[in-house]
Amino acid sequence: MNLIVAVDENFGIGKNNDLLISIPEDMKRFRQTTSLKTVVMGRKTYDSLHIKPLPKRNNIVITKTEDKESFDKSVVVYNDMNKFISDYKDNDDVFVIGGAQIYNQLMPYCKYAYITHIYKNFYADTFMNKLDKDWEKIEESDLKSYNDIKYRYCLYRNINIQ
Repeated sequence: MNLIVAVDENFGIGKNNDLLISIPEDMKRFRQTTSLKTVVMGRKTYDSLHIKPLPKRNNIVITKTEDKESFDKSVVVYNDMNKFISDYKDNDDVFVIGGAQIYNQLMPYCKYAYITHIYKNFYADTFMNKLDKDWEKIEESDLKSYNDIKYRYCLYRNINIQ
C-alpha cells in the first residue's frame, strides 16, 4: 500500500472539505500515478470528489456508515478498517488518497509516500501526521513553481516495510 498527498508546510491537506490548492501539474501526476490502480479514501473525501467515483481506478471507501446505497455501485465499501488492512496491506497497487483520519490510520501500512511539498502555509483545517523517523526520502524533484507558489515532489520509503 502507498499514500499520495499534497501538503503545505504544516502538513495541512485541506480546508472546508476541499484541497488547499489545485496545481495542474500535481493533479496530472496524481492521475498518472493512480491510474489503473486502487484508490482508498474516507467518506468525506469521496463526498468531496467532483467525479464520483474516480475514473480508471478501483475505488474503495472506508466509512462507519452502514448505508452502502449512497455510493456508486462500482465503489467497494468497507465498514471495518481492520478488515480493509487485512485485505490490502501488502498490495502495492493501492493508493491512500485521504482524508486525514484515513492517512493517519493507514500510514504505518504504507510502503511508499508520494508527497507534494508545497512551500506555503495555507489556512488549513485538516492535517495529516508528519512523517517520522520510520520514513526515508529516496527521491526529490527539482523545485517547481505555480502562480509564485513553490513546490516539489518527494518519494519516501517506510523503512519498516520490505
